Amino acid sequence: MNVNLTPQLEELIRSKVALGLYTSASEAVHEVRQLIDEQERLRAAKLERRASTSARASPGGRVIFHTPMADGGDVLRVLHNAGDGDPAFEDER
Repeated sequence: MNVNLTPQLEELIRSKVALGLYTSASEAVHEVRQLIDEQERLRAAKLERRASTSARASPGGRVIFHTPMADGGDVLRVLHNAGDGDPAFEDER
């Protein structure tokens, strides 16, 4: 596959090769592909964590939206029953 680079990207790759950071433009592009793959893995993991987010009722009429994780998790939102809340979680309170 042939790829057309903008003059700025072409100069960036040439300068990285000239500095000795890469042996060729192909090696630089290969690393870019690896970085893209890593970003996709991170996005997929983030989406998976969001999909596993749960809500539970707590004492005092609060509904806690959280993502369970090995280190304890992330609290995403806390709603109190004094507010409107979300009717979808009424049975869990």
